[in-house]
Amino acid sequence: MLKRLTMPKGWRNVAAMLLTLGLAACGGGSVSTDAGSGSGSSGAVTSTSTLQFSASSATVAQATGTVSVMVTRSGSTSAAASIAYATSNGSAVAGTDYTAASGTLNWAAGDNAPKTITLAISTATMFSGTRTFTVDLSNPDSGSTIGSPTAITVSITGGAGTSGTFGIKVSGNQFVSTQTGKAVQIVGTNISGLENGGYNSHWTQFQTAGAAFWSKV
Repeated sequence: MLKRLTMPKGWRNVAAMLLTLGLAACGGGSVSTDAGSGSGSSGAVTSTSTLQFSASSATVAQATGTVSVMVTRSGSTSAAASIAYATSNGSAVAGTDYTAASGTLNWAAGDNAPKTITLAISTATMFSGTRTFTVDLSNPDSGSTIGSPTAITVSITGGAGTSGTFGIKVSGNQFVSTQTGKAVQIVGTNISGLENGGYNSHWTQFQTAGAAFWSKV
């Protein structure tokens, strides 16, 4: 009886020839040179790309309004590559502190330039302290792997209650910051033209919690 033989890869060429000749002399048969996991593959090694974030963390001031993070490609560039990304909440909440985002980054064959993901930070309501969210990589193409770091944590530094020097201007019936464009409250009376009752009929003074404010009317 003729038997189907499985041979190690290292013996593939020589063993296949000898067994084929031997079996042919016995009346025919078949020879498998599989390594047990394929159907006679050539044994070639496929080169891969590695895709990862350029850093594991990033910090942005809330007043800035956007933050950009970078994904890099290393290893083989002989074929096209792609990978998906998506944001997820931490202490920062999508729709309140930042805008949720997801998508796919693509590289053409021969391209190893970093790809940038730009995310919107909300300035609608300034907060104090720091809030965070993450961006994760997933689903690389079949010729790529995810390197480290696989995710980046974005820290948003709140814009409320921060000290410093900035300009103000009148917009409608309120003062706004020339830095953020958001409304500011002017506390005290040391304002040129307004001190010691020097404001005119175009300004109305009111007091709350022991502090004086003015608004243009």
